[in-house]
Amino acid sequence: MKTTTEITLEKQNADLTQKVRDISNTLRKESDRLAALRVELDLKNKQIENQKIMMELTTNEKKQLGRIKQGMDEPGMGWLHEVSVFEGKKLSGVISSLVKKGLITSELVVERGLPNAWWVEVVE
Repeated sequence: MKTTTEITLEKQNADLTQKVRDISNTLRKESDRLAALRVELDLKNKQIENQKIMMELTTNEKKQLGRIKQGMDEPGMGWLHEVSVFEGKKLSGVISSLVKKGLITSELVVERGLPNAWWVEVVE
């Protein structure tokens, strides 16, 4: 048979255990909420960074980026020869600058029997 003290201690232990569980659950929820806020903050910071870059673009970069965003078959991507605004060295310089600024990606596609072509995409 348990003494009154033992019963009281068991009850206190159960109460404390429940409090620890409650605090643990609260911390877990807050941790999840904090992680979601971090993701949201990162997204906002990326948007601000992109806005700053857009303000720093030259007129030619803005024209070319706008054309790539329109795309040919789909918005935001296409074959460079189909979405280019300029030609030659001017085009090369503008595309190179947009790639360096992280606004687009470009990839040389080589297929047997076809001329080499550059595929460009806007970075989201």
